[in-house]
Amino acid sequence: MGKKTHWLSFFRISHLNLIVDNLETVLNKIVKEYKEIEKYESLPYREEYDETLGFIFMAFQSFISGTIADFLNNLEYKRIDAGEKNRILKLDKKFNEQYTIVEIINGLANFFKHKDEGPLSGETAKIISSLKIDINDFPLTSALYILEKKGRVQELKQYVIEWRETLV
Repeated sequence: MGKKTHWLSFFRISHLNLIVDNLETVLNKIVKEYKEIEKYESLPYREEYDETLGFIFMAFQSFISGTIADFLNNLEYKRIDAGEKNRILKLDKKFNEQYTIVEIINGLANFFKHKDEGPLSGETAKIISSLKIDINDFPLTSALYILEKKGRVQELKQYVIEWRETLV
């Protein structure tokens, strides 16, 4: 008999699909609008695109955090120990020498949330450094293409869903 599906899986996956698919529609609209005015490589286009990617990484992070809570059977939504969360984030294949893909996605979401608060620090700074991207040159777009060579958001979404399925 196969592994039992966690009862929150449908809820979490359907919400991830809804959020990411709608934000991907926004990305496609941005590309279309800027292509029409032939400003595809303009600074406002690239900033708008990168900012929207930030919200997508946040959706991934929320899904990853929910998966960890489900894995731990945290039905009372108690605070999860950071060490325990980090241990679970490592239950994935390594992307580079230091980090798994879900660790990197989590770090990119943290970067996006805190990028306007000053210099990077802690694990987020280490994750960004491990990707060898310039934080002043549309880092989320760069990171997307590092994680998924063709820059397909849907591939990353499918990846986190499959990661969840290995845990719960």
